Amino acid sequence: MLRTIESHRAFTDNKFPPNVNSLLDTEEKNGGLDSKTVSCFEKLVWRRTTSIWPGYQRLFPKDGLKSGMINQGRLADCYFLSLVDALIKVLPIEDLFLIKEVNKAGIYAIKLFVDGQWQEVIVDDYLPCSKDTGLPIFACSREPEECIWICLLEKAWAKLHGTYCMTR
Repeated sequence: MLRTIESHRAFTDNKFPPNVNSLLDTEEKNGGLDSKTVSCFEKLVWRRTTSIWPGYQRLFPKDGLKSGMINQGRLADCYFLSLVDALIKVLPIEDLFLIKEVNKAGIYAIKLFVDGQWQEVIVDDYLPCSKDTGLPIFACSREPEECIWICLLEKAWAKLHGTYCMTR
């Protein structure tokens, strides 16, 4: 992983690729999502954080993380985002990120505590975005320049569950 970062070559996560397979669980019939939502997800574009926010240099806000800064977006994962928002008050969420700096390779490692064990999750910085606005459609921060950390944390959670539309 360190070699990938140092090489500055763009990393693409083949285990959680930037395509519809990472958005929808076709085996589970899309978790009961209505056809309008499924159609919307199939039309998304995937963009790297560097093309969404050119010149952005920080993974975390300059003034630190604060409760109330997360917007849910179009994904029904309020249970997860509410937990993250609550934990901001008592835990250093930044410590979950093993890579704490924006890097040109777009590779990040995040550790999450699942089923009683820490799991390291590697993700790239491709995010599902609206064709119209070019902005991420899922979790974001209320302040655009503070978005990247929550987008990547949500992506790591989604990868652990096999899809953004978590049905398992």
